[in-house]
Amino acid sequence: MVVLDFESLPAPYETGFARTVAVGDGPERRRLVGDLAVVADAAREAFRADEGITGRELHARIRALAAEAGRTPGAWHAGRLTGTPPATHAETTRPEAFIGPDDDRPLRRTLEEGWRAHWILEIHLVDEAHGHAGVHTELLDLV
Repeated sequence: MVVLDFESLPAPYETGFARTVAVGDGPERRRLVGDLAVVADAAREAFRADEGITGRELHARIRALAAEAGRTPGAWHAGRLTGTPPATHAETTRPEAFIGPDDDRPLRRTLEEGWRAHWILEIHLVDEAHGHAGVHTELLDLV
């Protein structure tokens, strides 16, 4: 498994676009890559279908989609606001800056800074049976 992670080098932020690709033989690896795309597409559709969806609701939907695919979520969140520092610094970031279990605010909102919230979707899935994991990261609301 190889993760192609495109990020801005001068900025202290994580990427807004990443894909996992399967290298070599192994149908379980290719299935994981396919499941990442399926879960990401379904998450985007859930976001588009509900104007008032909260971070908590989308997070729960993504966890359910992962379970339906026989996967374990590989991160505590499923995305973040654009411009948000890496999740490794989440203790200094507001919970509502992440698509996660503690974000009960609508994702479509105007932020305190006065600009419209834009989101990066981050799907992390784990294939525990085969010891593989992958990520699918992209803009959620601008594509």
